[in-house]
Amino acid sequence: MNLTRFLILKRFHFLFLLFLLPFLLPAQSNTDFWFAAPEITSGHGDQPIYFRLTSFSQTANVTISEPANTMANFPPIMVTILANSTFTVDLTSRKSKVECTPPNTTLNLGLLIHSTVPITAYYEEAHMNNPEIFTLKGKNAMGTSFFIPSQ
Repeated sequence: MNLTRFLILKRFHFLFLLFLLPFLLPAQSNTDFWFAAPEITSGHGDQPIYFRLTSFSQTANVTISEPANTMANFPPIMVTILANSTFTVDLTSRKSKVECTPPNTTLNLGLLIHSTVPITAYYEEAHMNNPEIFTLKGKNAMGTSFFIPSQ
């Protein structure tokens, strides 16, 4: 095989992989997400807090619950997200039942977001002085070793 043909074939494989890669890596869309909300410094403002949920081509029925915490009186939140739209769930009134405090303590405050079809989700602390956004990864974040991008 001559060098020119080899380089063309190599370039073809690269382009094929480049176009195929987005279909192999579904990013953060999923039907189940687990999240433990951190306690954010209240001195700079730490509310309102939201879940932002986005559907794709199908209507999604979503349930947000706290399965391990039977003592917190956290009734499940059930919402319907129309196809190709975003829905905001305001968790501010449940902040004491959602945020993991005190620090360095094992708690049972993990939130489960379950959807009937794949969605994307993120948690947002939306105070203008101290905003934070946490993108939820679903099964892509399962494991024992991962990096958290932050300041």
